[in-house]
Amino acid sequence: MTEHKILKYDNTEENIPIPIRYNDAIDKLLASNYSGWVFFVHNDFSILESIDNIVDKLEHTHLYGPIGAILKGSEKIIYGQILQGHNGGLIYHGTKIDIPTLVDTVDCQCLFLHTDLLKKYNLRFDENEVLSFHQYVEDFCLNANVNYGIKTYAIPMKCKHFSWGKLNNDFKLAINYINSKYPNKKWGGTCTHVY
Repeated sequence: MTEHKILKYDNTEENIPIPIRYNDAIDKLLASNYSGWVFFVHNDFSILESIDNIVDKLEHTHLYGPIGAILKGSEKIIYGQILQGHNGGLIYHGTKIDIPTLVDTVDCQCLFLHTDLLKKYNLRFDENEVLSFHQYVEDFCLNANVNYGIKTYAIPMKCKHFSWGKLNNDFKLAINYINSKYPNKKWGGTCTHVY
């Protein structure tokens, strides 16, 4: 089994925006000369299988996550299936896939990529205030695609996410901001309507 470096952030006291935390992690990992896979996950997210089994066959040139969305025509399609917390229990959410499947974005509960991409393109999360706690991964995926041609894939992965997000006005503000950054890009997100 491969040993993986883990950086944990407890945000219960300072409540620092997630993109700032994630950029700090990127900077620390790259400064330490770490070369490997980087997983950005929520504290209530669990991977239920060996990480090595997940990443061993993946190319270093794409972004990945267990569940994502793509816009096909005017329809949003969700690819990937996870165990998702809902009403005090767990349900299967999404569409089961057997191979990596192209999506516009992956959900913010889990995004992963290889440090090769971070180094080559200097990828970072947008620290704009409206992305502090919502849609920061979706923006990361869109930025990578629009500006560098990097593709994002949902992959088959056994995992669990305990909480069910609540859509509020902050989501709308984040989505409007993303749309203003990429006015010619039509995209789908797992927690959004079609935009």
